[in-house]
Amino acid sequence: AVELRLRMPSEHTINGKRFNAELQVVHKFQHAVTDLIDDDLAIASFMFEEGPEESAFLKQFSLPSAPVAEGAAPMIMEHPLDLMRAFGPALDGHFFRYDGSLTKPPCTQNVKWFVFETPTSMSREQLLEDSAQARA
Repeated sequence: AVELRLRMPSEHTINGKRFNAELQVVHKFQHAVTDLIDDDLAIASFMFEEGPEESAFLKQFSLPSAPVAEGAAPMIMEHPLDLMRAFGPALDGHFFRYDGSLTKPPCTQNVKWFVFETPTSMSREQLLEDSAQARA
């Protein structure tokens, strides 16, 4: 995984339903540790919907309070990200797979999309804070 992108609202819909947020985990194919291939991507998308529980995963990115702005310097994480712990139910559930492209320029082709159907909860505070940041 080389990048995380949080989209609010979700870019994908499932059975016509748009979710409050979509986390896209971008993976690049690599020949070696430092040899990443930019035109061979896989993106795993996880849906979020407002619920009673705060997302501990999103909290690692200071949500709510001070999310990282698009184009800002990369954020250094204090603790490892555990995708299995954060998205275990989604990873164990159904998903949709298709070949497509990036949704924003440069709209790179050769993207393998994996859109997981089971949503994860995010608190109202996280939803409102990130929505306000997206409008700023």
